[in-house]
Amino acid sequence: MSLTEISINRPVTVAMFFIGVAVLGSIALFYMSVDFLPPIQIPELLVQTLYPGASSEEVEKQVTEPIESILGTVGGVKKVTSISREGLSLVRLQFYWGTDIDYAMLEVREKLDAVRQSLPEEAGRPTIVKIDPSSESIITIALTYSDRDVSESGIANLKEFAEALVKRRLEQIEGVSQAVVAGGYSREILVVVDVEKMKSFNLTFDDIANALKSSNMSIAGGTIKQGNLRYPFRVASEFQSLKDIESVVIRKGQGAGVRLSEVAKVVEGFSERQGLTRLNGSEAILIFVKKEALANTIKVSEKVSKVVSELIRDYPEVKMEIVFDQAEFIKKSISDIEQAIFWGALLAFLVLFLFLRDWRYPMIIGMVTPFSILATVVMMYITGVNFNIISLTGLALGIGMIGDNAVIIVENFTRLREQGLSVKDAVLKGAREINLAVSAATFTNVAIFLPVVLVKGIAQKFFLDMGLTMTFSLISSLVVAVMLVPSLLSRLKDKKEKSDIEKNPFIKAYEKFMALYLSSLRWMLRNRGMVLAVTTVLTLISLLIAFLIKAEQAPDIDQSRFTIEINMPYGSTLEVISNVAGMIEKELLSINEIQAVVSDLGISSQEDYFSILFASLNKGKIYVKIKPEYKVDDVMDKVRSYFERSGLIKTLSSLGAEVSFQRRSTTFERILQTTEDDIAIKIAGKGFASSSFDSLLFIAKDIVEKIKNIPKVTDLRTIPGPGNPQVRILVDKSAIEKYDLNSSDIVSEVAGYLRGKVATYISRFNEQIPIRIISDKSRDEDALFSLLNYSLKANNSKSSSLVPIQSVVKIEKGQGLNEIYHENGNRVALVVANSRGGNIFAINNQISDAIKDIELRYQNISIKIGGKIEEIYESYRGLLIIILLSIFIVYMILASEYESIVYPFVILLTSPLALVGAFIAMYLAGQSYNVMSIVGLVIMLGAIDNDAVIAVDLIILNRRDGMPLEDSIIDGMRKRFRPIVMTTLTTILGIIPLIVGFGKGLELAVAISYPIIGGLIASTIFTLFIIPVVYTYFDKFSLKGR
Repeated sequence: MSLTEISINRPVTVAMFFIGVAVLGSIALFYMSVDFLPPIQIPELLVQTLYPGASSEEVEKQVTEPIESILGTVGGVKKVTSISREGLSLVRLQFYWGTDIDYAMLEVREKLDAVRQSLPEEAGRPTIVKIDPSSESIITIALTYSDRDVSESGIANLKEFAEALVKRRLEQIEGVSQAVVAGGYSREILVVVDVEKMKSFNLTFDDIANALKSSNMSIAGGTIKQGNLRYPFRVASEFQSLKDIESVVIRKGQGAGVRLSEVAKVVEGFSERQGLTRLNGSEAILIFVKKEALANTIKVSEKVSKVVSELIRDYPEVKMEIVFDQAEFIKKSISDIEQAIFWGALLAFLVLFLFLRDWRYPMIIGMVTPFSILATVVMMYITGVNFNIISLTGLALGIGMIGDNAVIIVENFTRLREQGLSVKDAVLKGAREINLAVSAATFTNVAIFLPVVLVKGIAQKFFLDMGLTMTFSLISSLVVAVMLVPSLLSRLKDKKEKSDIEKNPFIKAYEKFMALYLSSLRWMLRNRGMVLAVTTVLTLISLLIAFLIKAEQAPDIDQSRFTIEINMPYGSTLEVISNVAGMIEKELLSINEIQAVVSDLGISSQEDYFSILFASLNKGKIYVKIKPEYKVDDVMDKVRSYFERSGLIKTLSSLGAEVSFQRRSTTFERILQTTEDDIAIKIAGKGFASSSFDSLLFIAKDIVEKIKNIPKVTDLRTIPGPGNPQVRILVDKSAIEKYDLNSSDIVSEVAGYLRGKVATYISRFNEQIPIRIISDKSRDEDALFSLLNYSLKANNSKSSSLVPIQSVVKIEKGQGLNEIYHENGNRVALVVANSRGGNIFAINNQISDAIKDIELRYQNISIKIGGKIEEIYESYRGLLIIILLSIFIVYMILASEYESIVYPFVILLTSPLALVGAFIAMYLAGQSYNVMSIVGLVIMLGAIDNDAVIAVDLIILNRRDGMPLEDSIIDGMRKRFRPIVMTTLTTILGIIPLIVGFGKGLELAVAISYPIIGGLIASTIFTLFIIPVVYTYFDKFSLKGR
């Protein structure tokens, strides 16, 4: 007994089953979390180490190389790359897909702890960051003082307030994982040494550092047993105040010895800043609020807003403002998709009223559709799929397809009723005729998503949610179509169907169109060769359009924000960058469309993986928030032209500042585009061949000359670029032997003299404040001259005489590098560029042709083109595998249904023909090849064969019943014309609101929708006209039994 027969005979059981599904779906809706993106772990880790005051070469040698060396042994590592910048080391680990990144993170931490002792004391503890959409901040809060312009001390107090109070309150909120504080000043105790007094007492910086360290200790002393109790105790000699530091005895001797106060002043100050943050031109403290992985973004945002309101009420002297809130964008995006789902369902429902002659049938389809949606929600909840932009796009696309099975079942039922069959007989005969074809069509749609599970890479991780959602919706619609729909149809009264349809203008027009279609089809069947020849020519011409469509990694998403990036010459001070940013901020705040301006200058915010990866001392970013009623592109164009008219661009150029405008990328875009540049040409030694770095830079300059005149290539530069003039102090090995000195002593003293050194820490509440020893000459303009006259103790002299630094060192002047790039431990030179419009693939080919002679000239040098183009190729490669596997699985399903290896080729012919429509739609709509549009092509290839399946299925049955070939085709297409047109229209109209209701956040859905709509229109036309013609060539196989 079939499912349909069971449903007819046991209506109460069927009703209880679907009511249960509806109840579970309603409950699941309440508990489903909402986020912008699905949870995803990219197999990459970034190790960041700060080394303040160090040049890029020093960072490379003392920090980057030791870390690279030990991390190269971590299991599962695919590639190790690094960037050494002034004061900053970034080591990037790329793992193979499938690596447990949490376990890898633990192993990396163990390796870093092992290498920590070999890093310079001044270098910070290496921190590990991973790419995770859930780790991106969802809210940015700015803190300023309400009524006054604050000093350094005031900003420091504001930062302490943020860390001690606001941060803690926020982290107590359910769903908040971390609140990161950025900007402001960090306190520091400065021991300013009078160099002349220190020399008079025959002391060194190391003497002072060791004395401070040994006087500031606290160690566990064990336990004391008294009676039946055991008491733990500590032996402590810790600094409590500045006076305690001043009274430290540096050298013991007669009397009180030499105290620190005799050779130095102890003052409270601030550490040298590497970055700062501002809001609307005023210095501010920023707090980036991050949520827990499975928390609901919208609910967390509401709780954070409530706490901020309470803090504003309790501390009126501090102005707190939520500057950016991702929940606003998510709510808008999800609201737009929900509206698209509603209007899509409504339009599809109206189509049914036009085609079906009894109002009861559209009502039945309208009644069963919510059960399919709620069943989908239940399965999403069970499998852990949350509501996000990817899964909801899948659900929105599924709405157009979700009613197709019910439409086909109901349409077939009405046709049989019009032939005079009773209600029950029409339901049962209809089920026998159509259930297999409906099931095959559904499973071919589902099959298109199966390879997503099999393929590794970013495509699989991102689109698993969409594949699961659409699979659940299609399977739900099939179950509803073969169980609930027949059960409801069988309850209808067994009255005669109305045959008088002349009064319905739509049906009258439909019958005329049907007669025209059938006459056209007969002509085509009698002129098969001409039809196929014309179709082939038109298809080839249309496919040329595919080469006119541009390519990118991801569609642009309007978040009502854009970024202005400032690049200053290497070596620029923070004050210079701050002044340049101030000029830009002033102009921005005068523009009406702009709501807020947030500046992040130098190395300040540690918001996420990407802000760390692209941070640099000579860079700054200004985040501009526009008012919701304006579009980002329009405001960006206005700002650009305003800057040019006002002369600001010329002023900035005269200061050496490079200014670029960029959309504020979402995590989705930044995960797909982990490099900033469209094109990055890597130049390195090939294999084990060693080449000097200067030769690599020479080749890089040669490449620049070759490609600089290629049209649409812009922002061309080499990495590393020229740095500032540098002074190198080199230890004279022969001289230090004469005085029995060692290199480490000299390096330590020189570093202490010029940069200072942290000797120990003083505890204050929950904060550890560093105690830094610096020279009173370190800030002077002639610090180098005074250093050369500074003296060290000679260890081999009886009188311990002092040796001038200048007698044991040599001074060299040279040109430094602004940053140094490594790949797998070797230095690599880069030539980077962007494309100014145009097809990035064509530009890539032009560059390849231009540098061929350079590759031939330097056989021992590897020249590889990468950048975003490399990532695009990698993503497309994975998606191409998905497409090919999907088509193969569809073929197997169709071959199994027809028990033929030939008939599936007739149906699969719709795939290349449908691509023609998809490419034309994308070109006319100005869309691009990107990950989302290619996913749209994948979905389209699964959806287009539905019409061909139900048409060819009936034609084959007619032939096996002995009907002549032409009559079989005409009869089959006449009977299947209405369901084909109806299902195509309901699917297209279900998707169209995603395009017509274009809003901020719908860009991903729009990119998917155009190829689907274009492909469906083309496939329907080809199914109605070309598939019957092609079938005639395979007719000899129709008489073979299944």
